[in-house]
Amino acid sequence: MRKPLYLALMGALSLSACKKSAPVEPPAAQAKAAKESQAAQALTTLSGPPELLLFGGAEAFNGAMAALNTLVNEVTPAPPFSGFAGAQLQNEYSFKSVKGFDLNKSVKFAIFNRKVYRKNPLVLCIGVADKEVVKAAIPKTGQAADVEGNALSYLKSERSKRPIYLNFIDEHVCITRDVAIYPKNQEFIAKLLKTPIPHQGMVFFELENLLAAYGAEFEGGLKQVEQMMQMGIAASQVSNAAQTGALFTQLLQRVRVGARSLKRAQVALKLGADGARVDLKLTPKADGAADAVFKALASTGDHRLLDRLPTDTPLFASLKIDAAKADQLLADWTTLSLAPVFGDKPVDPKYAQAISAYIKALGGEMLMGMRPEGKSLGMVALFEVKDASAARAAQTTLMSMYTDPALQAYYTQMKMSVAHQAAAYQVAGVDVDVVKTEVTGLPPEAQAMIGLMGEMMTQNIALGEKLGVISYGAEGKAQIEGYLKGTIKGGLKATPGATHALKYAADAAFGVFYINPIDLARRLELGGMNPIAPALKGVESTHGLTLSAGVSGGDLQIVIDVPTTLLKQGKAAFDKAKGSF
Repeated sequence: MRKPLYLALMGALSLSACKKSAPVEPPAAQAKAAKESQAAQALTTLSGPPELLLFGGAEAFNGAMAALNTLVNEVTPAPPFSGFAGAQLQNEYSFKSVKGFDLNKSVKFAIFNRKVYRKNPLVLCIGVADKEVVKAAIPKTGQAADVEGNALSYLKSERSKRPIYLNFIDEHVCITRDVAIYPKNQEFIAKLLKTPIPHQGMVFFELENLLAAYGAEFEGGLKQVEQMMQMGIAASQVSNAAQTGALFTQLLQRVRVGARSLKRAQVALKLGADGARVDLKLTPKADGAADAVFKALASTGDHRLLDRLPTDTPLFASLKIDAAKADQLLADWTTLSLAPVFGDKPVDPKYAQAISAYIKALGGEMLMGMRPEGKSLGMVALFEVKDASAARAAQTTLMSMYTDPALQAYYTQMKMSVAHQAAAYQVAGVDVDVVKTEVTGLPPEAQAMIGLMGEMMTQNIALGEKLGVISYGAEGKAQIEGYLKGTIKGGLKATPGATHALKYAADAAFGVFYINPIDLARRLELGGMNPIAPALKGVESTHGLTLSAGVSGGDLQIVIDVPTTLLKQGKAAFDKAKGSF
């Protein structure tokens, strides 16, 4: 359990990661990336009527399925996924056969407002090899031609009451269930079919249109969440319930404002020989709340601190912000997060000012790494120090919060005690503060969990001239000495896992989170026990899962990367460890 002060401090610092340096790609890969970028840009300019909620598809459907098959087959044999598509198409629309269709061509779709097209808001367009063969495969039941602007219609069976409508555009057939949806949106559908879709597929969400269509439902959902949270806070009977409830109300208000300031979201599926990536981009409205936050998070720099961590670090979070841009954002969130702690007393502005000064003095770059050590979790935070004197002055102000009566009352109610010892010892001429937290009066189960995390309840904090270190646990002093004196050997940045993570991270990433689950599972001990460690001995674990975020071209990009190597190694680890569960 963390103290509120350090929740605020570390939360502010955690807005701080590093811009990835551009990897050197062969010319063919560069050309492919450029083509995909141009295609994605063309899609972003594609606009439809206000009733359009989302659209997307795959340019070569069978190709996308083949890429997915290849990836899955790296782990376990799987039948061709493209075969399922044909069978599903035949079953859903009662075609006599699917021989006239061509799934090597694109499959695209659009979904409109159900409140406008109540029968069914979907338009599904599928490539065809022979229009006449497709027409011959249509059931005879209820067949009709030229139906209110639709080329053909039919019923799935004698019992059906809702027709299916077919329209042909170039080498595609578009299938709808609402009689009006195709005639009214033919122009947009034609543009969609002519616009190439890059990667293995993309989906675009028209957030403006979604909120315009379902704004009432969105507001109703937020109100339900707020009511549930307020009921839970009231039931907890904490003394600062009113302030905590007000905090949740403010957070939900920010969600409301933030959502309404977004224009579009796009999700791309990227499959390759080296792994699978899900790429999400959020486009803000100009000069809105989201636009301001994205601009504040825009990052520069590289992951210089990453090379300070040892090569056997299975989990890290590399973070960087431009402190000058994010100054107001950090101060705002710090004040908001501290409000429940101080109850009825207003948060002293000096704390938000100190956070701002602290971040500016540190330079905005921070790295957190976790390495299992014996029976505990060994965690360390490293951060660049730009102005040591200013950072130390800001830290002194922040540490004075521990003597504030409001904070002391909060700790008492939470059954916590916090002891801060300034300049507890020195390393290489640098004063090191020690903060110890104890939690008492909890149920036995909760107390046992606190016991397992006991090493995390002691923090050693040092601000050197160029490097700051926060180390956790009884071995914290040794970690401080190792980093400040340079005796801890680094090199993590050059490892295969970190190299892959940085290569496929979001553009201009301000945050990169990485976890090697096999290595962590093999080395993590809880209460001195790890039943699967013997089974995992010798299993390769060179790669991990990466989540990254960055701001590029005004958009917020979030990327989830799963390397093929991790899938293979994960399968091997599971096969060896499954008998240990």
